[in-house]
Amino acid sequence: MWRFLIPDPNPRKSLTDSKSKDELYMDLKTAAESRWFLPQNTSTSGLLQDCKARFVIPVDLELLILRNEKLLQKFHQMLGNGNKGSFYSKIAKQWEETINAVFRNETQGSWFDYIDTEGRQGHKTDF
Repeated sequence: MWRFLIPDPNPRKSLTDSKSKDELYMDLKTAAESRWFLPQNTSTSGLLQDCKARFVIPVDLELLILRNEKLLQKFHQMLGNGNKGSFYSKIAKQWEETINAVFRNETQGSWFDYIDTEGRQGHKTDF
């Protein structure tokens, strides 16, 4: 699975900054790069300082990658590259199965982002 992670250190960091400030910076930068810069999307409390964007595996990103695999399959079939078309068809099928296995919440009847932190692992259903 894919997720956004921007690990660059803070260029304005001073020697007195703590590790938690670096982690917050990475989470905020990841949220901004992924266009998920709303605290309610990346934290359980809704507060900016509780942002945990590094631990969110967004279902929409996985669907974009699946769409790319399907487009590559069609592209190679149109060009007459049967082997490559079959290759991307197999990858797309596996990707779709994985998306359904990881992101599908049968109780809610929908697909949700996945949270993977030390304190929480599972679907993000609280909005």
